[in-house]
Amino acid sequence: MKKLIIFILCLLSISAYAEEDPCLDFLLNNAEINLNKEQKSEISNIKKLLYSEISSKQQNLSTEENKLKSLLRNDDATDAEITTTKKKIEELQSFISSKKVKYWQDAKKILNATQSEKLRELRFKQNISCKN
Repeated sequence: MKKLIIFILCLLSISAYAEEDPCLDFLLNNAEINLNKEQKSEISNIKKLLYSEISSKQQNLSTEENKLKSLLRNDDATDAEITTTKKKIEELQSFISSKKVKYWQDAKKILNATQSEKLRELRFKQNISCKN
């Protein structure tokens, strides 16, 4: 029963952390925000920095998620193995999320007041949830 509860909790927490955050792409590719060439370049650089920092963590996350799935299917897996792997996943998710928040905040600082307002408006209209 304990393994079943852990299994359910783990499945709920395994998510799309390894997928790219759509927010920087939304910012870069939305013509209504009206970024100039310099702003696009700066935001592109921020995106490159972000992914250089998180790409190895994303790979590790995927590996740990697969390990957890395997452990949960294995009747011989111990609670300690499952808990340790779950903790590694949570740490990787936290690291990735924190970096995405940091770089999203950095990207927003490049916008002028009009662009910031337009971004807020578009995100609300299109129901885009970015870390802010």
